[in-house]
Amino acid sequence: MIVRSSGRYVPQLMEIWKSVFGDSDEYIRLFFERMYSHAESLLHVEGEKVLSMLFFPRCSIRVLGRVYRAGYVCGAATLPEARGKGLMDGLLKTSFHLMLERGDSFSVLIPGDDNLYGFYSKYDYRALFKRGVATYSANAFRAAGRGRLSLVKTDDASAISSLYSEIVSDMEVVVLKDEPAYRLVMDVYSTYGSIYLVMDGRKAEGYVFCQYHEGEKVLFAKEMMSRRDILDETAGMLADIFRPGKVVVEGPYRSGTGFPGVKRTGMLKVLDGSFEASDLDRGYPYMNMMLD
Repeated sequence: MIVRSSGRYVPQLMEIWKSVFGDSDEYIRLFFERMYSHAESLLHVEGEKVLSMLFFPRCSIRVLGRVYRAGYVCGAATLPEARGKGLMDGLLKTSFHLMLERGDSFSVLIPGDDNLYGFYSKYDYRALFKRGVATYSANAFRAAGRGRLSLVKTDDASAISSLYSEIVSDMEVVVLKDEPAYRLVMDVYSTYGSIYLVMDGRKAEGYVFCQYHEGEKVLFAKEMMSRRDILDETAGMLADIFRPGKVVVEGPYRSGTGFPGVKRTGMLKVLDGSFEASDLDRGYPYMNMMLD
């Protein structure tokens, strides 16, 4: 049966998360300490065993100049032996009812892989959110000069949040992140990567969240936010620091940022009928840093 979560189930939920998603114990601990709540969790339980789980913490989304509330569906997982029985179908449909009941206008999510886009589209989620992407080989930086910019490591969530708010202020559809949300993301990256302010003299022009995969010699800059096109120079400075074989940078895809490519990275469902999802696909809607 479908139930709300409670403290007695949390050890099982952490075990399911570990077995299905393969994340580290530290990452899982941060989620359950800082994002999880019983009221925003749904479980399918038989006896005392959790077979399937889903979380839907609240977030804010700005749509065409107005801020709405949304449910962020995440951690959706079913034990292998219980798959194919419609358990996730029941959790999703129940979550839609509960999100509407608490006043959410939208639900958003980031599919774990491309195969899941088709699954979620059956529930009227639309592949709406996009990110710009740029990939550089090591050879691209050998002859590159460096300009006025510099990278400064930071743990200042206030500075990051302020820059983010300024840079996304003109986006028509964007999932909003506040300072506490960025503090959580920065706590994750302090363990698994590095965070830099991109400085032009004493002025911060942007920031970048990085993870270096030593075995693959690939540096992933999972979010680069900037006021102007500083993409190539920032990638070059990162290459100077990490000496990777390849640099992959992601961030908002829009005019002036310099990203040559774009990829889909998230889905949106309209819960309350206030919009048609197809009407919101303007100017590359953006969602990132959701602990994806």
